[in-house]
Amino acid sequence: MKRALSFLGLLNRGGKLRFGMGVEKSLPKAKAAILADDASANSKKAFLSSLPESCSLLQGVNKADLGQALGYDEISLVLVMDGKAAKSLREKWEKGD
Repeated sequence: MKRALSFLGLLNRGGKLRFGMGVEKSLPKAKAAILADDASANSKKAFLSSLPESCSLLQGVNKADLGQALGYDEISLVLVMDGKAAKSLREKWEKGD
């Protein structure tokens, strides 16, 4: 998991991620999404109902760890906008590196 979270930092510097305010507008174009396990029930419900079928969902991380990987206190949702980056992140995530 540590490698996958470090990889998120690289993707962020490369402009491949969306998170924070207004992330809903980017949802239709997202290739992968990371939803924190401890996100609020309302956030999860709203997000999961509008998640496109082509977007893979990655879970198993809390808001603090996700935020720390990107230089913030806490983040509930991160979208990966690039297909190749999403594939690579999924592979790292599934390995549990």
